[in-house]
Order: sequence, then structure tokens, then C-alpha cells
Amino acid sequence: DHIERRVLLEGPLSDEQRERLMEIADRCPVHRTLEAGVDVTTVEDVPGAARGD
Repeated sequence: DHIERRVLLEGPLSDEQRERLMEIADRCPVHRTLEAGVDVTTVEDVPGAARGD
């Protein structure tokens, strides 16, 4: 099983801030629970980007 989680970060954030927020997203309790039995990938979503869903 695989889950792709998209995180939308908006606003005037530096690259360092974006990287830190993505690290935090990977340490949230829900992510850690799911990760025990499922491959979870976290990607930054881009506002208005077309998705291949």
C-alpha cells in the first residue's frame, strides 16, 4: 500500500522555512501511525498546479 500526502504551503516562506515545515509534517502522529504499515510519501503541493489524479 502507498499513500501520497500533499502539503500546500502558501505565503512568503523561505526555502529553509518550507523545508522545516515538510520535516515537521513527516513527524506528525498520524504520519507516524500510518508509516508503521504503509509507505507514505510527503510532497509539497504547488497552488494551482495540475495533478495527475
